[in-house]
Amino acid sequence: MITPQRALLAGGCLYACGAVLMTKYYYQKSSFRKIFEGSDPEYRDVKILHHA
Repeated sequence: MITPQRALLAGGCLYACGAVLMTKYYYQKSSFRKIFEGSDPEYRDVKILHHA
């Protein structure tokens, strides 16, 4: 039997993993990115959420 505390911990970990993966990969495959790349070729070099 799983306790409510462990269920919340497991749910929080899965939610955090999903949030990290979304922020990591969303901007690479975004339809908005394709629109901006089509109108401005220099936008391909922009790294969102990446520090130099």
